[in-house]
Amino acid sequence: MGHLSEIVVFPIKSCKGISTQAATLTNAGLRWDREWMVVKATADEEGRHKFVTIRQESKLALVVPSLPASALSAPLGSEPEAGAAMTVTAPGQAKPLQVALARPQKAALKSVEIWDWKGTGHDEGEEAAAFFTAYLGFPARLVRYLGSASAGEAPDVVRPTDTAYAPGHEVRFADAFPILVASEGALADVNARLAEAGYTPIPPAPALPLTMSRFRPNLVIGGTGAWEEDKWAQLKVSVQGGSGGQVELLAVKPCDRCKVPTVDPATAEKSGGEPYDVLTTFRKGSQLGFSVKQWTHAVFFGQNLVVTPDSVGKTLRVGDAVEFASPAKQW
Repeated sequence: MGHLSEIVVFPIKSCKGISTQAATLTNAGLRWDREWMVVKATADEEGRHKFVTIRQESKLALVVPSLPASALSAPLGSEPEAGAAMTVTAPGQAKPLQVALARPQKAALKSVEIWDWKGTGHDEGEEAAAFFTAYLGFPARLVRYLGSASAGEAPDVVRPTDTAYAPGHEVRFADAFPILVASEGALADVNARLAEAGYTPIPPAPALPLTMSRFRPNLVIGGTGAWEEDKWAQLKVSVQGGSGGQVELLAVKPCDRCKVPTVDPATAEKSGGEPYDVLTTFRKGSQLGFSVKQWTHAVFFGQNLVVTPDSVGKTLRVGDAVEFASPAKQW
């Protein structure tokens, strides 16, 4: 048994997350999570605008979106309050950007590309483009995910999850799956190993302990041992308040990590190779006994989750009790 110790929504891909006390579940993850992403304003030879992330532009970590508290836990299907907006600030940008939460009656369609998905999003207009262009120093635009709520409005608006792991599910602009979960126990073990190895940060890199924000999970679980998430096949969350009941989330794939966690979210500076380097000493696929060939040298932290149909529309809250069904799939 564990509990939800933190819930984080990332409205704009690669930008700062919002730690919230409650969040509503949709078929594509937490409401508002990765609803928007930054893309290059210059299209490629196919006319598509490619996504931009911390991997290329670490300063995106310093962009701060905020949402009205009422929007984060509003019932699914409810319209945002009149005039409700996402406010976006960034270093050096004198005027905050305001992005309406209400979906436009007619989308300004933009062909976009994120990883291997080529589809259509909504362009948030010139003010948003000017904001991100000025901040990043190259032509950029902000696009919104349309998804199943806009099916029929344009072709290719629904981005499916990888059918090899989660057929029949939808993901917005997260890398691959709707929800990422990690445990406090795993992070504590990483910090303990760094301390044991004599990790000495080079300023402006922070001293230990490193925070969970480096790994950018949506859900953080407290009250479990280190790496118990490797065994989880299903999370059953006892929902407090509202209609109560239980939320079921399925663990569909261990999360292999790139080097985004080496970026300090407080400064956008890369802190050498850590914590990635220490993870390579004990969290490679080969060390975990995974038989999937392409995972041999991949490094794993966290689990990717999808939402079961009966859980769509329910609200998760910090403090909710969580039970775990095992065993996880043998990879």
